Amino acid sequence: MLPLQNLSGDPAQDYFAAGMTDALTTELARTVGNSLEVRSRASATKFKDMPLSQIARELNVDAVIEGSVARSGNRVRIIAQLIQAKADKHLWADSYDRDLGDMLSLEREIAVTVARQVQIKLSPQIQARLAAAPRVDPQAYDLYQRGRYGGFSNNRQDLVAAIGFLEQAIQLDPNLAAAHAVLARAYVNEAFLLEPQEEDLERKATDEVNRALKLDPDLADVYLVRGLIYWTHRNGFPHERAIVEIKRALELDPNLAEAHHWLGAIYGHIGLLDKAEHEFRTALQLDPTNVGVRYRIAMNLFQRGRLEEAISGLEGTQRYSPALWHLHMAEALFQVGRKQEAAVLIRDYLRDNPRDEGGVGNAMQALLYADAGQPALAERSIHAAIQKGKDFGHFHHAAYTIGSTYAVMNQPKDAVRWLRASAEDGFPCYPLYERDLALQNLRRDPDFLQFMAAMRSDWERRRATL
Repeated sequence: MLPLQNLSGDPAQDYFAAGMTDALTTELARTVGNSLEVRSRASATKFKDMPLSQIARELNVDAVIEGSVARSGNRVRIIAQLIQAKADKHLWADSYDRDLGDMLSLEREIAVTVARQVQIKLSPQIQARLAAAPRVDPQAYDLYQRGRYGGFSNNRQDLVAAIGFLEQAIQLDPNLAAAHAVLARAYVNEAFLLEPQEEDLERKATDEVNRALKLDPDLADVYLVRGLIYWTHRNGFPHERAIVEIKRALELDPNLAEAHHWLGAIYGHIGLLDKAEHEFRTALQLDPTNVGVRYRIAMNLFQRGRLEEAISGLEGTQRYSPALWHLHMAEALFQVGRKQEAAVLIRDYLRDNPRDEGGVGNAMQALLYADAGQPALAERSIHAAIQKGKDFGHFHHAAYTIGSTYAVMNQPKDAVRWLRASAEDGFPCYPLYERDLALQNLRRDPDFLQFMAAMRSDWERRRATL
């Protein structure tokens, strides 16, 4: 679906046009299920000024939906049309003039119309859900649209603002299930990336998930969020439990690119690299411009030992997760012998990001110091990594790099202790531990061999059962 044009005459309403595009795309994907692939709005955004035939070729789609939205107060006018893109043939068009409180009903009406236009047969369950769209408080719906983008952000300012909007939305309309779901996701992001010491955030996220499921038990986004709540440092990264929840999300909405993305991320962390790649490729097909998925694909290459390809793949993905990007780019450069480049990259990152959230920059700096024969500086950086990374959801990557540092310094006891800590805290990626050149000094150590045997056993079990 192409982004709806904002015809309100007010650029401040751009968020609403974008939000309506996302809402319609999500509703259509949910309605058609496995019968049709639905590309995300984000995928189409960069193609909005191209001819339809080129858009169809770039996104590999047969048809596009385009249109406009104009809002005046609580009145909304949407014009939508379905076009066979390669032939530039109009298949259907209609206009809708509704109150803001009727937006959920309108989203479902348009989704049903489009599904029928492309000959999709709707199940009785889908038809019943579509017929039961509740009316929403107009102001609450507006606040929900304002908050939905920031709720998925890694940026502190955007995330805090989004949480404020979403909390106001559910106060005004406690029955808006989608707002509860996005608010839960925002709380999870805040806990995982920004405020790991704030124990109350995961409880609040769980409360919002439960409220959303009570209102709409078939809302795929909620199961994705619940999987992400389970898959945290505080909860011990129960991989299998999180996978069950995310697979449930995909049963309800096979077009949910973010669910494929996160399922692949979990598979990658537990070393099921083929399964991870499959999920990432599916996510990228549904959302071709998703930077996070491209970053994950590069990391999958890194874990396979395809380092030059990983370096190329990481280019241009820095904004998804700057801290982890710098760690993994530096690790890849280090392992192909471009150690000076890795050192400059980490030096500049720590200069510009002294907080080093997750401790990953200092951990990588420690590895570089160890390799350069400077053990005292390596120990100092390890200490800084531990202090800065404590309780962060992605500290297991710093722990792995600390283990690698001790391996390079030929201190096997400390190396195995930190590698074990990384694996137990969510990162038992056996293929990486097996091939990593930084761990060469451990290959004959009895404790390391015992650790690797146990981890291989778990990896083989998961490979056979998940």
